[in-house]
Amino acid sequence: MGRSTSPTQIQVQVGSAVAFLDTDDDNTRTYHLVSADGTFDSGILGESGSYSVTFQKAGTYQFQDKSDPSIKGTIIVQ
Repeated sequence: MGRSTSPTQIQVQVGSAVAFLDTDDDNTRTYHLVSADGTFDSGILGESGSYSVTFQKAGTYQFQDKSDPSIKGTIIVQ
């Protein structure tokens, strides 16, 4: 994941899983990704951590890191 998300926006089909991977070289940095609507909460991701969420409903899901709101993105589910 680094200090940003890449890509910042993706489109997936209903039923698809989206994985978030921590690829930051800073082993002391953690992430805690949450969706604006409460659909998902990754919990705290540490070094080389990962989190996956499957989207069962179409919509636009915005998310950000709870500790660093500049880390954010959008998932469009069709």
